[in-house]
Amino acid sequence: MLQYEWAWLRQHIESLKFSVSNSSMCDEIGGRLCGEALLEESRQLAIVLDEEFKKRMLHPKNYSRPVEAGEHAWELSLESIRKEWQLD
Repeated sequence: MLQYEWAWLRQHIESLKFSVSNSSMCDEIGGRLCGEALLEESRQLAIVLDEEFKKRMLHPKNYSRPVEAGEHAWELSLESIRKEWQLD
């Protein structure tokens, strides 16, 4: 599950960075200040997640495909995704 969360969070951070740098998208996320606050919060969560990997003596790995847009780490329901991320 940690690998999926790590990949999802990295993808989320990249999306937020793009949104904050794009004026029309920035408006969609509540403005520049809101976007930057969301980005900072996500970066802090990434630090916590990286610490959890270290604590468990694990290493995150990059995956060649993005996380499914409709699936979040706390509600994985597609069997194919669960199998791909080795969650069973």
